[in-house]
Amino acid sequence: MGSAVPERLVHEATEVLREAIVSGQLPPGGRLIQERLAQELGISRTPLREALLRLEQQGLVASAGRRGLAVASLSPEIILDTMDVRGNLDTLAAQWAVDRMTNRELAQLRAAHERARRCIVEWQPEAWLAANIEFHLHVVRGAHSPPLERAMPVGRMPVRLLVSNAYFEHGQAQIDFAEHQQIMEALEARDVERVRAAAEHHAAQRRQAMVEQLNRLEGATVGLRRLRRR
Repeated sequence: MGSAVPERLVHEATEVLREAIVSGQLPPGGRLIQERLAQELGISRTPLREALLRLEQQGLVASAGRRGLAVASLSPEIILDTMDVRGNLDTLAAQWAVDRMTNRELAQLRAAHERARRCIVEWQPEAWLAANIEFHLHVVRGAHSPPLERAMPVGRMPVRLLVSNAYFEHGQAQIDFAEHQQIMEALEARDVERVRAAAEHHAAQRRQAMVEQLNRLEGATVGLRRLRRR
């Protein structure tokens, strides 16, 4: 077997497991049984171990002592630190996108923004969540920075890993949409200071919303889906 095949398997396994963690299919604190995961993914334990090591380095997986490895259980402090990382990365992406984003990419950003508008008007929370993420991904891609893109998965973590759908209340979605509008218009104007201010304001507002949500969820149990069998 050539070296390219194991690397492909490791990469794919890492991405599948990351998505399962971020989506809540593998819940925080849940033990990661390697034999079961290898069977689930249809791979041997060698690429699986490497994938788990990468996720451990990213803070998504942690040692559980004699129990092996488990999905990381994140404290409110870590959650908010992650929000700060995310806010800074989003702001940096928006600033770089001012000069680097093509007109075609700006048109794609506006189209994504219009899809988000429809989600809010018809109020489809899950579709809004997807549209919210899509908006930010368009900005990140418009920055044309591979190092930034590699840094973003952990920065995206709080959205799906840490809170229930109640986090995406209609009123909060309307606030986010209006702030996305400000970011998009500043990008279209190629105004870096305006973009920076809009992105920083959005990051601060989202962090405060997370603080309020964590306060509401304190002591509550958040239901998360189990990993579906294929």
